[in-house]
Amino acid sequence: LKNLEPIIGISPCILDQLTAPVTAYRQIHLDFHTPAGVTVGDKFNATEFFDTLEAAKVNSIALFAKCCHGYSYFDTKVGTRHPGLGFDLLGQMVAESTKRKMPVIAYFSLNIDEVFAEAHPEYVAQFRDGKPVNTQILQDDSELYWRWLCPNRGPWLETFFIPHVEECLRLHPVDGIFIDVAGYLPGSCFCDDCQRLMKEKGIDPNDDTAHQQFNSATHDRFARELRRRIDAIRPGLRLEIGCYNAFGEAAKAKGVVSDFYAETLAFQTGWLAFPLLGRYLTNTGVPLMGMTGRFLKNWGDFGTVVSPAQMKYQVSTHLMVGASSCIGDHMHCNGALEKAVYQTIGEAYSFIEPRQPWCVGMQRLREAAILIPDGVENAAMVAAKGSGVSLFDTLYGAVKFFTEEHIQWDVVDASMDWSDLRTLVVATPPANEAALGKLEAFVANGGSLLVDPNAILTTASFAARWYALIGIKSAKQGEHPGTYYTASGRTAKGLPDMAHYVHAPGLELKPATGAKVLARMKTPPFVRSREHFYGHFHGPDILDAGAAVISSHDGRVFTFAQPLLAAYLHTGYHAHRTLLRNAFEKLLPERLLKTDAPGQLEITLGKKDGKIILQMLPFIADRRDRNSFESLNEPIPIGGFSITLAEGTKAAKIHNPITGQELNFRKTTQGLRFRPKPVREHTLLVIE
Repeated sequence: LKNLEPIIGISPCILDQLTAPVTAYRQIHLDFHTPAGVTVGDKFNATEFFDTLEAAKVNSIALFAKCCHGYSYFDTKVGTRHPGLGFDLLGQMVAESTKRKMPVIAYFSLNIDEVFAEAHPEYVAQFRDGKPVNTQILQDDSELYWRWLCPNRGPWLETFFIPHVEECLRLHPVDGIFIDVAGYLPGSCFCDDCQRLMKEKGIDPNDDTAHQQFNSATHDRFARELRRRIDAIRPGLRLEIGCYNAFGEAAKAKGVVSDFYAETLAFQTGWLAFPLLGRYLTNTGVPLMGMTGRFLKNWGDFGTVVSPAQMKYQVSTHLMVGASSCIGDHMHCNGALEKAVYQTIGEAYSFIEPRQPWCVGMQRLREAAILIPDGVENAAMVAAKGSGVSLFDTLYGAVKFFTEEHIQWDVVDASMDWSDLRTLVVATPPANEAALGKLEAFVANGGSLLVDPNAILTTASFAARWYALIGIKSAKQGEHPGTYYTASGRTAKGLPDMAHYVHAPGLELKPATGAKVLARMKTPPFVRSREHFYGHFHGPDILDAGAAVISSHDGRVFTFAQPLLAAYLHTGYHAHRTLLRNAFEKLLPERLLKTDAPGQLEITLGKKDGKIILQMLPFIADRRDRNSFESLNEPIPIGGFSITLAEGTKAAKIHNPITGQELNFRKTTQGLRFRPKPVREHTLLVIE
């Protein structure tokens, strides 16, 4: 970012304001990406607009100042006002919001601006082959046609974008700024400016990891400069920008952003993305706002609104991690909000409003965690979706397993404090000797590890120390696309007495001296190919291939040769869950919570104001075809189960603060036991 120097410092008073107590937002993120050729705002009525928002229990809104098409919606001398807009739309909105004391943050699209890209094609980012970045394929194979600008090409940040934000702040008393599209698409940018700057820093543009770090540094410097320029006009305003919403980047956000927003629209990301990212971001010390959408598929999916039951579920997932909420909408070009959409939003926000004081900002109680490797960023999520098992398959598999087994889990990285944890899932090798030393100390102090095969192979100089910690002598990649396991002893409890196939490649491991083999790996007689195959698919279990599960350090380290977490995510095979459960009965014998509730009921424990907060959220989806999406249209109650909190839990009463009902409970040798009423939607219990 050649035009902006790194920020030397922000005043302590501003930093204090940026880490203020969490606000329980019920925000609307109102997209308005509107091309030329249409009339804008002809049906806008400020009173009706905000009456609709207030009736839907909205208490904050992000309104458009400049959209992805590049048009501005206020009287600007810096930008280009939409040619179909005849008045200061943003100005009228902000004036009415000020009367009603509803906070407004102004939306600016950063790296997508069609008007600017048309005028300055020389500033458009480039792929490796020199072609402009003007296409993006989403997870459902739909294509976006936006042209992406590169912040390192030309002076446009300093001469156009930042002055445009400053102009908005001086004209309108908004409460903050929302910066969208602050990043690069995977595979970019390879423009001459980026390549020159990387070479000046000794970075190989073809090193994907180093290139991604360079891209992140570009937007980090921009965000810090923008923070400084905002504070020079009105100190302490909210700033939300997505360049930090990533593993490995989040810690840099403190002192820059006011709060994270974790944008996860389930049709695109699946239902497991927010629990993973949300738990990680809430461990950074910066408040978190979960962001979902009213759309069936993705942003701008006009003519769709999810069912009230699903909308309640979507915002309830935010409560489960202690986050406030935001729902995304896209306004019609006429400037009127769709009443039917806000009836659904209103049902959801009315539902969570009395729950937010108990849940938002709570401290989660935890016993296990997924260890996120250093430097895993948003682009990695896309790049990892190549052939075979990806890192995110493993991470999401762990989320699925922990949720279904009611283990109280979290997400941490190597820089965080793990001292209160008892078990870690390790998905990648330690990045350096310091990270390895921290894992060694964790085990030495009584902690336990579940080591995924993705974490085993390493060429680092400390590989021998790592192998010693995880109980192996050697490891190499297996040849087969899938292998079998046969377990014995307690590891086989509940498993059908047969060899079970894992539909993913694994490793060949040799156990260290003193390590125990708890399950053996078996393979078909040969690697399947067109020239040499056995029946329809893989052959039966014939050859012994060594250890499938190795236990070391007195049963506190379990090392898996096969990617069971990812395989369980992909197939839902019950045997994989049973084997993992048996492993955790050894790794985590004492639990914060035990229950006979089914895996479809998520249960989370937290603490706030000296009280234990117990949340329950059922997930029963409508899916009858393998190509259909998991929608949640009809709440179905889950009942007939009990919950036992760990021995030593003290309680004078257990009650539902929403209904006022108290629950009977009794103390047993295992802990505090009670039987909740049937649960059909997010249910809150307080133990005090």
